[in-house]
Amino acid sequence: MSTWTSGELDRIGAAEELEIAPGAQARHEAHIEAGGVGKDVRLVETDDRNGEIDAAYRAKYHRYAESIVGSILSPNARAATLKLVPR
Repeated sequence: MSTWTSGELDRIGAAEELEIAPGAQARHEAHIEAGGVGKDVRLVETDDRNGEIDAAYRAKYHRYAESIVGSILSPNARAATLKLVPR
């Protein structure tokens, strides 16, 4: 199994958007592109880090209205949050 490098995580984290192939959720595998990084990943359901994810999202997107940021941190949005594990 592959791992993320700190450089990849920095570039992905700095990107405004992450592109993911359609139909990925059904296969639990995808290819992602963000910040000039392309990687094949496994999609893993997780809810054990919601607090950390919410804090990071708020820090990155604080310039947007709370109605926008809050909608991404709703229970419905959290249910669709997947961990991207390099493969």
